[in-house]
Amino acid sequence: GNMSYKGKKVSVLTLLSGYNATYLNLTESVYSFQDRTLRNYNPKKWNYQNMSGQVLVDYQLAEKTLINLNYGFNAIDKNSAADITNRVEYYNKNNMLDSSMYTQGTTLPDATQHNISLLLDKKLKRPGQKFTLQTAWLTSSSTNQRAFSSYTESGPAASPYSFYKTEGMHRNNIYT
Repeated sequence: GNMSYKGKKVSVLTLLSGYNATYLNLTESVYSFQDRTLRNYNPKKWNYQNMSGQVLVDYQLAEKTLINLNYGFNAIDKNSAADITNRVEYYNKNNMLDSSMYTQGTTLPDATQHNISLLLDKKLKRPGQKFTLQTAWLTSSSTNQRAFSSYTESGPAASPYSFYKTEGMHRNNIYT
């Protein structure tokens, strides 16, 4: 959705959008070596919930001077998830199945981004000439939590399940 206003000195434009989307990615690959072959089957399902928005404000300070403020944000909901199932099969040099490894997990992303800029635009006396001054700040952060389990089968024997959890985080602050 959007909303706009235009007055004599001030104009405002706001935008707001969001989505709830599901993606399915199926990947199969084969790696052949001299004495073995690996077959990998890796379906992934992503469920994303996203919200973003922007506000633009123009203020005509004088006939030839414009000030512009621009703010935007983007957020991926922490309830979004990526389900990962992975099966790797190991075949010996006679192309007989030797063993298999199974992994299943879920990733929970949480990300936000904010961007704000301020612009001063001054037209000069000569046609086509102007002076522009702009400053901006971009800040973003994200965390990913990934819990997964894995086990291996070799013939009739199977290893016990192993459980893992990883967490990743990044933060950026960029000033111009």
